[in-house]
Amino acid sequence: MVETVPLLAVAYEDGGLCLFDCKDLRLVQMAEANAQVVCCSPSGTALATGNSDGMVQLLEFENLQLLFKVNAVDYGVQCMTFSSDNARFFDMRGTQCNVWESALPSAKTRKDDASSIAAPAPPRIVGISDGEVEITTVATETTGDHFFIGKSDGTAWLYRASDGKPQKLQYRHGYQMSVTMTAWANEDRILVTADIAGRFIAYQLRRDVSVGFNTAQKLLDVRGHRLRKTAINQILLSPANDLLFVSTYEWDSVWDLETKTRLFRYEFDAPRLAFDWINNLADPSERVLLYTEGAATLGLADLRGEDGVQSLSPFQARRRTDEPAHKLGHASLRCQEDCARGGRGCVRHDQHA
Repeated sequence: MVETVPLLAVAYEDGGLCLFDCKDLRLVQMAEANAQVVCCSPSGTALATGNSDGMVQLLEFENLQLLFKVNAVDYGVQCMTFSSDNARFFDMRGTQCNVWESALPSAKTRKDDASSIAAPAPPRIVGISDGEVEITTVATETTGDHFFIGKSDGTAWLYRASDGKPQKLQYRHGYQMSVTMTAWANEDRILVTADIAGRFIAYQLRRDVSVGFNTAQKLLDVRGHRLRKTAINQILLSPANDLLFVSTYEWDSVWDLETKTRLFRYEFDAPRLAFDWINNLADPSERVLLYTEGAATLGLADLRGEDGVQSLSPFQARRRTDEPAHKLGHASLRCQEDCARGGRGCVRHDQHA
């Protein structure tokens, strides 16, 4: 029996794709994949990639072996995602949504001397939807029957996974306020979207056998500052789906969806470069902040007290106690510039610190 090794795939803006061993902190594999957009299958067996030329690739996750590639003279791929059952993946480009049948296995296996994917059939397009409005963001729901799409005209839609066709308009942001972020919580059927003007909306949906989902209750509708419309860079729901984290380059805020109130807002001394919040799978009460110099944590105890604004550096307030303190500016300028350009999960700052 082969021990499972935790792996991390990292995409860079120059199209390079790297695979890291998270346990030993070492580079396992590199590939010139020409990939600007990357998504992982829920089973962990495959990566789907796209780029600005419209090319789509399917690769094996554990060794970056190319399984399938299709070149297209078309819109560049803007976002991609897999269905929860691995049966399909979707790519959004311009006004078009393509549905690919991937024929991937539903469970992940690891082998010593063979590919973990046994000669899958080439993916094929089983549905195409082409409208007049640009698609900007996507989120899938776990049944695999539908997915949610945000568009440049400020609308949030439900689409069918079977053919990529629009099923139902769920709600609207402001006119022509492009939707930039989408998050979905399947257990509580909560859909959250954010737009280019800093507004974010959270709805609880109800299942409907005829159309899939309908809006049931608006949980939050918070508009950006009318004079300083700060773009939202990330929205994240807690594992219990009771807290919503909203982030920009300048601040983080935490909202309680049950009471519809803001718990805290953290403002930073200087705008951050690349960053990403994730839920801590080992401790559901914690969030982990990944930034250009390391990682820091935020626990529920940090949210106690009166709502207010704090001017804090995340490296001072929420760093791990077993790691040395860091502050912005300690890394070289080249490091910060590389990390800002490095794409999702940049780790190159380790070479410059």
